[in-house]
Amino acid sequence: MKPAHPGWLLLLGTVVALAAPKPDAPDAYLNVPAAGNIVAVPISTPGDVFLPPPIIDIPQDKAGDMIKLGRLIFTDTPRYARRFTGNALSCSNCHLSEGRKPGAAPLWAAWGMYPMPSAQPGEVWSFESRIQGCFRYSQNGQGPQLDSPEMTALVAYAQWLSTGAPARTELAGRGMFQQETLAGRALTSASKPVYSASHGQKIYQFQCAVCHGADGLGVMRKDNSYQFPPLWGQASYGGGSALAQVSKLALFVRANMPLGRGGSLSETEANDVAAYILSKPRPPDPRTGWRQRWREARR
Repeated sequence: MKPAHPGWLLLLGTVVALAAPKPDAPDAYLNVPAAGNIVAVPISTPGDVFLPPPIIDIPQDKAGDMIKLGRLIFTDTPRYARRFTGNALSCSNCHLSEGRKPGAAPLWAAWGMYPMPSAQPGEVWSFESRIQGCFRYSQNGQGPQLDSPEMTALVAYAQWLSTGAPARTELAGRGMFQQETLAGRALTSASKPVYSASHGQKIYQFQCAVCHGADGLGVMRKDNSYQFPPLWGQASYGGGSALAQVSKLALFVRANMPLGRGGSLSETEANDVAAYILSKPRPPDPRTGWRQRWREARR
């Protein structure tokens, strides 16, 4: 693992490598989200963190071209992988900061952990199968074929972000649901927590609506990509997504939201706002949606 830059740590739980674009690469940081109110301050003991390589280090060769394509697909999925998407969401709407942000399923912490056993006995997940699942359950589309250029590019981008990361190692910041850091310990207990969607609605109106809209339908740019993604409705992620579970959505919310202020909500607040969001309609899980439609047709 690479040591953090001596004496510096970025607040708000996110550590990033800062580098100025080279003069011959004016577009090196296209699609990089604004830093917001993240501030660098000196500390005495920075500790060890993994730092993915900066964009300007992408090789200037055919392999680099594939990595660049993967980054474009990741940050603007409807445009660069249109044939596989069913909505206007991009991978980076959930995997924040182009798949770099700790606690928001960073690609650099995931790549080296595959293949891994799935939740179903006897099944094994490959990295490619997880990508296919994201397209199917979160983007309401279909998974790219293993030999498609879109799949090749996404895998190349993830592998490049993982340059120097130890394989089969649980890196700090891995995953989207950090149970031991910002995640609410109550959610890991044997007892099922009680959620209040009505309380969550009040929190949403105060903390979330400014970005995602009072109607939860998000904010689109002029090019029809999302500045802030929809949290419910037919354009949002489907019922098969991991974020369609209250407990997991609550963990993601507490670790990452409001944007730039992750960790500012209490466990109860995160649980309740997740319950409110998931009380709203969204596309059904394609694995079970036919049962729901069949029941509705019989009413």
